[in-house]
Amino acid sequence: MTSSSSIVHQKLLDGNLAEVIDIQYDLQLKEAKAGISLSLIRKDDPGVAKALLHKAIEMLCNSYSITNKPQTIEQYLDIIGMIQSRYYYMSIEEVLYCFKKVKQGAYGPIYNRIDIDTIAQWLERYDVEERTPDAVNKQVSRNNEEKKDESLDSVNMLKVYQQFKGGNSAYHAVEQQQKKEQQEQEAYRKYRQAYLAGKMGGR
Repeated sequence: MTSSSSIVHQKLLDGNLAEVIDIQYDLQLKEAKAGISLSLIRKDDPGVAKALLHKAIEMLCNSYSITNKPQTIEQYLDIIGMIQSRYYYMSIEEVLYCFKKVKQGAYGPIYNRIDIDTIAQWLERYDVEERTPDAVNKQVSRNNEEKKDESLDSVNMLKVYQQFKGGNSAYHAVEQQQKKEQQEQEAYRKYRQAYLAGKMGGR
């Protein structure tokens, strides 16, 4: 677990919500995506995964003076189960980042309702509008860098070869010997052809 993730997780579990809110509003996409995935947290400790999501959802709900929001543990567990099942690859930091965008109005007005459907819609919008494009752009950049590196490698190898060929006396000696052998082989081939032709003509 990364140190930044550990800090966020511990503060959430300890109920230091004021500090978590400060961290939440400073969160950027890159930092949020660097967190530990919910699936790994759940694999390590299912109870911790549920507790973290419960606190994050509760923080969001407590930000609004509305009545149509989760009231029972069953309602919270339904939302937690949905997130763990559908968005298992996200980190708790990404959930907090998404909820920050909700509070900033990035996904439209709340309309006096926070439930399993609205939270699913917000997470989906974050996934489609920010997370996936960021991943695609990074992959394209990596591919372009790899192609650039391959091109540079080819150019560099050609330069090295040309420098070696141009400045290496041993290489020239080998090259001259090979040319001499090829010339001798060609002269012998011609002599042999002429010799055989003479023999055949003398019969």
